[in-house]
Amino acid sequence: MRSLGRVFLACVWFLVAAGCFTASAQTVTFVQLTDAHLFDAGKHRTAQAGYQDYLDNRSGLEWAVSDTNRLVAKGRCIDFVAFTGDFGMEDVDPKDAAREVAPFFRALMVKKILLVPGNNDLKGEDPGDIGRYQTFVTQLAQLLPEHRVIDLTQTADTVNGIRLVGLNSATFKNQNGKLRTTNSVPQGVEMRRVKAEIQPNRPTLIFTHIPDLEDPYRGESNETRNSWNIASEIQGQWEGIINRDEVLGVFAGHFHDARRAVYMQDYSWASKKPTAVEGKKTWVAPPLAVKFQADAKPQARGLLLVTAGSDGEIVAVPRWFGYADPDAIPDKDSILLQAETEANRRYWERALSFYSQALSSTDPGVHAAAEHGYLYARDRMHRWHMWKRVIWGGLIFLGVLTIAVVLYRVAKNSKTERDQGTFVIETPGKMTTDAPVELFGAALVQASDEIRAVYSTERLLRNVGLSDAGTGAAFTVLSGAGDVLKDIADSIPDVHGVKVGKIFERIPDIYRYIFKLRLECSLGVYDNGSSACVHASLRFRWTAVKTWVESANAAERGSAGEPAQVTAVKALAWKLASDILSQGVTGRTA
Repeated sequence: MRSLGRVFLACVWFLVAAGCFTASAQTVTFVQLTDAHLFDAGKHRTAQAGYQDYLDNRSGLEWAVSDTNRLVAKGRCIDFVAFTGDFGMEDVDPKDAAREVAPFFRALMVKKILLVPGNNDLKGEDPGDIGRYQTFVTQLAQLLPEHRVIDLTQTADTVNGIRLVGLNSATFKNQNGKLRTTNSVPQGVEMRRVKAEIQPNRPTLIFTHIPDLEDPYRGESNETRNSWNIASEIQGQWEGIINRDEVLGVFAGHFHDARRAVYMQDYSWASKKPTAVEGKKTWVAPPLAVKFQADAKPQARGLLLVTAGSDGEIVAVPRWFGYADPDAIPDKDSILLQAETEANRRYWERALSFYSQALSSTDPGVHAAAEHGYLYARDRMHRWHMWKRVIWGGLIFLGVLTIAVVLYRVAKNSKTERDQGTFVIETPGKMTTDAPVELFGAALVQASDEIRAVYSTERLLRNVGLSDAGTGAAFTVLSGAGDVLKDIADSIPDVHGVKVGKIFERIPDIYRYIFKLRLECSLGVYDNGSSACVHASLRFRWTAVKTWVESANAAERGSAGEPAQVTAVKALAWKLASDILSQGVTGRTA
């Protein structure tokens, strides 16, 4: 039993460890922001429109910070915020830019901020201008002492076992390929650095500004162009990087297209589709700036809320920024309210149903909130189902282990009883219709007690009586408890056509058959009850251990005033009990 106890404790430890592992799976949740364009708002606009865009772009960044804080306030664990380039600081002093950006990020409740440079953060997209951007990051970190500000292109980071690496792609446009040769040396150095940062068997996320996709912006000439225009050998290095199993996803920005599908891994707009791996692993966040979208309704501006697992599963949900129409009543707003109410009460299944209905809303805000809520509710339901599996698995295991321990104990005790010759007297069968089987059973028990008293000097052999008291069984066959058990079994209703009561009724028989020595007798009376005979077999499961055939008549053991049949049955019981006790039977077969 000690070994069983050790096995039990080891299995419990394993289940607890498995549950903890399930609960603490390697995942990161983060908010990706990109393309705020705080300092170059009027670059492609008239002076008046530029002033308006200046305010609009800042309101976009303010909304992004506030929306992130709302998620945190609602209990969402956000591990970090990643800004993937284009503050638009190509023509501003980096320290002045840091002082202007700092108030936005100072309000963030998330304390880790990861940065990579964008093409509009470098003067003329010149790789030699990277020092100004690094000065900006250093100054920003000094202005935000309560936050941790990291330039991922200088320092990789690890969160929850997942490695975070930055790729400086700010120069990869190369003026549509004109500077491909000129910039190839620093770009090759950068690509080799990223390759070295990816460690074997370490799940990795890459953050960059420009994605390796077709650019949706066609320009006035409406020509198709690639976002990257780098040397072929550098492109080959990148293909080797993104095809590595360790790289789970690549998160970029740069695009300013007003079509929301562009930011949902929907490449129906692209003339040149990405490879299957590139398309699956690349995620593009919508921009915060109004650039190229001033006249669009709705606009495709916002942020990306991402949960990435070390198993490669990534859920990335855009959250859209827009200005509400005060005269419009949001479509399906009441359904969204129901969904959020159910979600706040943690009734995830009902919340999921309402969120599903709200997804068809024509209002961008309602649709975005429903989309986020739907995915969040699904995630919570998935986690609960995982926990239920662990709990049910543990309960089933404990149940099986308990049954195994009980069966082991029962089998061990039963073996001891069999070795001692303890057995159960089954209800005798009738060889003749008037055979008094109940009387014979009782007489057999009485005779065994009398014989043991006579042979008190012999080893004590205890013959289990009809109540099976020696085994602790809660039923008896000949005293009427069998009928009680049958009545209980008959009261159990059928389940899907299965007669459960019949199964329940047979449990004692199965128990005795598997574990007990059984004395099975057939009794017959003759000559008007003055003679009796019995055929008895001591059995264990299907094996006959001993067999006896005896007969007796009333003259052998007479008693005044006692009916002849009773006298004959008692004499027969005495003979059979003597046979059994004198041979010292056990459950061991030859």
